[in-house]
Amino acid sequence: MDEVLRVLQMLKAGKIRREEAERLLAALGVGPSSEEGVRRWLRIEGGQATIRVVPAPGDAVSASGFGAGKTILTTDETGGLLKIEAQGPKLFKKAFRVELKLPRDYGVELALGAGALRAESLAGLKGELGTGRLEAAGIRELDFELGMGTARLGLLLKAGEHRLELGMGDVEIYPLPGASFRIEGEAGLGQVEGRVFGEGRARLLVELGMGRLKVES
Repeated sequence: MDEVLRVLQMLKAGKIRREEAERLLAALGVGPSSEEGVRRWLRIEGGQATIRVVPAPGDAVSASGFGAGKTILTTDETGGLLKIEAQGPKLFKKAFRVELKLPRDYGVELALGAGALRAESLAGLKGELGTGRLEAAGIRELDFELGMGTARLGLLLKAGEHRLELGMGDVEIYPLPGASFRIEGEAGLGQVEGRVFGEGRARLLVELGMGRLKVES
């Protein structure tokens, strides 16, 4: 994520050209030359955890837990399932951390009560997080619900229908070079401003209960 943001900041400041930015992002696995769509999904289930997703050097998926708890990983040709079992008092459960190594064509389906997900490069994101924080870049498929918390997402949407729902909190969205989508939405308390990036081929529906949507161009 830090590397992606650094490239985008250099592009915005005029220090590099768009073509150079696209080459750098592609090397990080989040540029427009990346694999289109999501070929496989890994479902993550658990009560509470902090998850860091890093690109796998090969095609294998691996997960390591740090703290009071354990991870149970099963995979197949379509993706797989990662069960996270944090143990001990609530404070220990909150501190349980998982490092997940995923190939670049994987998306994550999250079913987590509380915690955080941080991904350097993630092809797709769907599912729900009860309360917590999301930070990911390179997303080409999105259908996610965050009950309460914050999200910062770098999007590479190019076609189809996508959705992001937030009950309470703040969402920050920034398009990656090569993205083509339009933002539509509604808010209970707040405002969702319609925006178009590229040719606007994909549609992103944003639903806010009580919160704020910030869109960086």
